Amino acid sequence: MVAWIILLAMTSALLLGIVLLLPSRISITPDSIKIGKWLSIEIPLRNIEAVSINDQYPKTIRRAHG
Repeated sequence: MVAWIILLAMTSALLLGIVLLLPSRISITPDSIKIGKWLSIEIPLRNIEAVSINDQYPKTIRRAHG
């Protein structure tokens, strides 16, 4: 019984590691931008007000998502 639990834990850790190593996908359609792996976030283009490029990192107050 203990061997099955260890095997299940090792398999789960291996699968999680593989998923984390996969790159995120970005797809741009005429109406939206989708970012993500399995659970993607869809941003409608009509909701984007401005796009800019700068050379400064944003000031992070707290970490989110790891």
